[in-house]
Amino acid sequence: MRRTARYGDGWLGIFCTPRRYALTREQISAAASAARREPPRWYGLNIWCGLDDDPDRARQLLAGQLESLYRLPYDQFRHLTLAGNPAQVAAEIAPFVAAGAQHITVIPAAASPEAAVEHAAAVRAALTDLPQDRVPVAP
Repeated sequence: MRRTARYGDGWLGIFCTPRRYALTREQISAAASAARREPPRWYGLNIWCGLDDDPDRARQLLAGQLESLYRLPYDQFRHLTLAGNPAQVAAEIAPFVAAGAQHITVIPAAASPEAAVEHAAAVRAALTDLPQDRVPVAP
């Protein structure tokens, strides 16, 4: 966070909750102010998402991909990742938007590359369609 505040033009979070994301943004801003710098101009988020029309299948796809890649049980990632159909995932991304995430990269786990693209596009559409009064304010 200190390096971001001192040298960075932006910050890209991963493996964090919306609460932790908001707190980190605040800490970066405070550190930039202490260093007599403007805070970063942009804030982004990479987030692993299991995507399928069937939420249980989405979780299975995500668990398989994360366990294969990181060689750790899915339970260690469950609270830091999202899984469900596109509307559900968009609703779970909304708190990150409220916490200040301006650029969001969905890292999809889906049944196929084509399904990943289709579901990620549906997540984007669902986020774009969310009325501003439905985007929750971060705690």
